[in-house]
Amino acid sequence: MWVGKNAEKHDVGGSARKHKALSLLGRRLHKPKSILELLSGLVCFIMIAMHFSNSAQTDEAQTKMAQPTVAQPTVAQPTVAQPTVAQPFVAQPFVAQPFVAHPAVAPAVTHPSQAADRGVRIAVVIPCFRVKAHIGDVIAAIGEDVGAIYVIDDACPEHSGAWVKANLGDARIRVIEHPTNQGVGGAVISGYRAALADGFEIVVKIDGDGQMHPVDLPRLVRPILLGQADYCKGNRFFHPEDLAQMPLVRLLGNGGLSLLSKLSSGYWQIFDPTNGYTAIHGAVLANLPLHKISKRYFFESDMLFRLGLMRAMVIDVPMKARYGNEISQLRAWKVAPEFAAKHLRNFIKRIVYQYYLRDMSIASLELPLGLLLSAFGLIFGSMQWMRSVTAETTASAGTVMLAALPLMLGIQFLLNALAFDMAAQPREALHPLLERSGQTTSHE
Repeated sequence: MWVGKNAEKHDVGGSARKHKALSLLGRRLHKPKSILELLSGLVCFIMIAMHFSNSAQTDEAQTKMAQPTVAQPTVAQPTVAQPTVAQPFVAQPFVAQPFVAHPAVAPAVTHPSQAADRGVRIAVVIPCFRVKAHIGDVIAAIGEDVGAIYVIDDACPEHSGAWVKANLGDARIRVIEHPTNQGVGGAVISGYRAALADGFEIVVKIDGDGQMHPVDLPRLVRPILLGQADYCKGNRFFHPEDLAQMPLVRLLGNGGLSLLSKLSSGYWQIFDPTNGYTAIHGAVLANLPLHKISKRYFFESDMLFRLGLMRAMVIDVPMKARYGNEISQLRAWKVAPEFAAKHLRNFIKRIVYQYYLRDMSIASLELPLGLLLSAFGLIFGSMQWMRSVTAETTASAGTVMLAALPLMLGIQFLLNALAFDMAAQPREALHPLLERSGQTTSHE
């Protein structure tokens, strides 16, 4: 009874306040002084209605919770003891069961040596341009588990390919010479195509300048052998203590490029995108549009973008950074504008393909709504601010609300779309579902 009276009293008071607020708002909307006052009044009306609706639901829930609970009496059931009847013992005759040999289950491949025993063929691709002083040591450190070593002489002024032929007698070496320089991407693509033509299942790319130690190759390919990944790449930023030897310009540049690569590729868990120590499964490689991938220094970032369109599983493999007397051909200040423009192009392509052509999700609605509302709030707010400054007047509350509310909603929509994109990363390897029948060329 006490609860009911208080609930009724509260409801009468809330109803009176609601009718008073709505009547005052109605008189204000009856004769608005301007279109801004009308719009602000409508926004206030919606907010007041939502407030009283939520209050009514809360009061109803509290009233239900305050209802007394009547305990139901428990009636004890009498226990009737069942008599135990002894069963006579009957001896069962012994029947010998025949021995059945179960087929052995092949263990998972976890090391390149096991991969060779199971018929998994691994190839290494080495692009060569001004690396004559280091290429010999790199090839000598490659283990016997690798079936072929493709040395790509990309019109090297030092004639690295000819030097390898004349001085290295490894039977696994196959030299491919380019008459004109095609860039690091063009050299790697030539090696990829040769490895695919020879039927290799995993293809590893190692630079010829000695920065990538072949000893790390087993750890690099292990996730692919275990069926956990389609593409593995090195990450030199995993050990913070190793960053002291990295040049500051390269450290800052890698940080900025990593952020741009996350946006354009959709692989938010990947860092160090320019690391060229990579391994890829042949089935995934055969389905990549190799003729569309950038042939210059944007090659590694463009590979991640194309893999993202395929929804391939990419994993970072921690490894040590190694720097010696090698000379980098990459000039950050020259390629920065080119990289930024290409990342923006790939980002737009990825969003259109992933959220509007191949699939539709809540992010497909949040992204355009967020952009439109944010743009309207910024433009309208800037115009009203300039008008107030010029006229030396203070903007009305309705004007401020009409500029701030769309901006806040737009930012919230954009943050929700970003969170959805970060959570929508591939979780399983793709190569068990693919065939090596040819290359797809549908990705734009």
